Amino acid sequence: VPELAALYPPTGDMGAALDRALGGALGGAVPVAWLDSAPQTNEVARSGVLLGGLLTIAARTGMPLALMEIGSSAGLNLHADCYRYDLGNARHWGAEGAGVRIASDWRGDAPPLGAALRVAGRTGSDIAPVDPGDPDQRERMLSYIWPDQPERLARAGAALAHAAAHGPAVTRADAANWVEARLAEAPPPGIARVLMHSIMWQYLPEETQRRISAAMQSAGASAGPETPLAWLRLESDGDQRTAPLSLTLWPGDETRVIGRADWHGRFVEWRSA
Repeated sequence: VPELAALYPPTGDMGAALDRALGGALGGAVPVAWLDSAPQTNEVARSGVLLGGLLTIAARTGMPLALMEIGSSAGLNLHADCYRYDLGNARHWGAEGAGVRIASDWRGDAPPLGAALRVAGRTGSDIAPVDPGDPDQRERMLSYIWPDQPERLARAGAALAHAAAHGPAVTRADAANWVEARLAEAPPPGIARVLMHSIMWQYLPEETQRRISAAMQSAGASAGPETPLAWLRLESDGDQRTAPLSLTLWPGDETRVIGRADWHGRFVEWRSA
């Protein structure tokens, strides 16, 4: 669309110019409803970072994992074990025929790529979940990805198709309420429960953060060798270039930064866990 192409790449304060360009390009029919909530790009390439943490948990517990994700949006990262990864240095992980392919350059030590990563359950919550089976919601989510990033668009589209076909549906819920409810359930023996999230913690109110942290500490104190609990998060610490990937594992209440990664999952600086 020429009117919009003339404004790319963006520079300075473009509010009025963008309004005029959108009006011209869309004949005045600006999709106002799409602007009612914050953008959700649901960056599936972050699965390339989370994968290392999930493999680490699987290696250390020897158990299948029950994944619980907050800020899950369309639930794309809940399927991290279903994708094919190019990890650099001729290292790969995942089924060759997987429909979703992610390139994530792992630098330094490698996670335990030979660990048996088995997923026993997937559940997610979001304050405004995206239904990957709804064409309008899919289109809205994809519209927030820059049009000059065709690989990212294709990857997100493939992940949306996978999530639509395999579920699970993401629950609309407050993150603290949802975590407290999940952790109040009796943990099944022989399953490692994993709370995970990526680049969303900063958007939560402090009270919500406090409640989630308190719920995890309380549940972790009750974790045993047959009912371990893990907290895996890729969240900002103020560095604009990378974010730490932190893992807390109970019993033991041990927290370690097992890597640092680009916010969009393009590279990972891994550390032995």
